[in-house]
Amino acid sequence: MINLSEQVVPLGQLCGGNKSSRIRFALLSAENGKLLHSAITTIDQLVDGATTIPAGGSCTLNVLQLQVYQRPTFVEYLRSGWGVSLVAAIDYTASNGDPSSKRSLHYLGGNNQYENALMNVGMVVEPYDNDKSFPVFGFGGIPRHLGLNSVNHCFAMNGNPSDPNITGIEAIV
Repeated sequence: MINLSEQVVPLGQLCGGNKSSRIRFALLSAENGKLLHSAITTIDQLVDGATTIPAGGSCTLNVLQLQVYQRPTFVEYLRSGWGVSLVAAIDYTASNGDPSSKRSLHYLGGNNQYENALMNVGMVVEPYDNDKSFPVFGFGGIPRHLGLNSVNHCFAMNGNPSDPNITGIEAIV
C-alpha cells in the first residue's frame, strides 16, 4: 500500500477544472519508469463514493479520503459580505532624491510616482471599503508636523498613532 496523504493538486491541473473529465492514476516502476498499473476515474465519481478503482490485474486503487475545495473569486468574496481595505505606507527616505528634482520619486510639482500609485490603487479599492477610511503611515522621515526633529521609521501620517485612519484616497494624496 502506498500512502499519498496530504497531496494537494489543483483541479485545473488535474482535470482542467472539469470534474467529469477522466483522470488516470499510474503506478510506475521506480527502477525503470515502466507502467505497472493504471486506474481511470473522475472527480465526480470519487465524490459520489466510487473510491475503489480497478487498476489492472489484481491491483486496485483505494481512495481513503478526498477533499475538493473551491476557491471563491474576488467577486464571490464581495457578494458574501467580505470587505476590502488598504493600508498605505509612504516612504520618506532620502534615497528617493531631492523632492525639488523632477527625477525624485517625491517630486513636489504635479503628481509624483507615489501619488499616482496611491490614486490608481486607491480608486479601485475605495468603493469596496465600507467606511472609506484607511490607516496611513510614514517611514524614514522627520515628521516635523508631529513636533519631532529626528528620523522616525513608523509614524501615523495624521499624527494620531491610536487611530491612523484618513478618510478617502484623495485626502491621503
